[in-house]
Amino acid sequence: MKENQQLIVFMHLSQLFNLFSGFLGFVVPLVIWQSKKKETYDLDIHGKAIINFQISLFILTLCCWYWTYWVVRFTFSVISFPCIECGTSKRRISSQLPDSV
Repeated sequence: MKENQQLIVFMHLSQLFNLFSGFLGFVVPLVIWQSKKKETYDLDIHGKAIINFQISLFILTLCCWYWTYWVVRFTFSVISFPCIECGTSKRRISSQLPDSV
């Protein structure tokens, strides 16, 4: 085994590929880790940490999107509910008025 700090640093920095593509920040460190983990000292530990972080980030992103969807949906329903009630009450009043005065 040899020590290659540059490869470890590159593997950590390759997570920034998520800014350009949604999956390269996961795939590039995974490929580097699987291909070089037996050749480079400490690469196995860093590779596991990076993959763990990427999986956790993905799960948290899904949870945030889910909760954001429901919060926005609830907020719009609360805001639009009184407007809907006002519109229906006006129609009821106008329908009860006589046609000719």
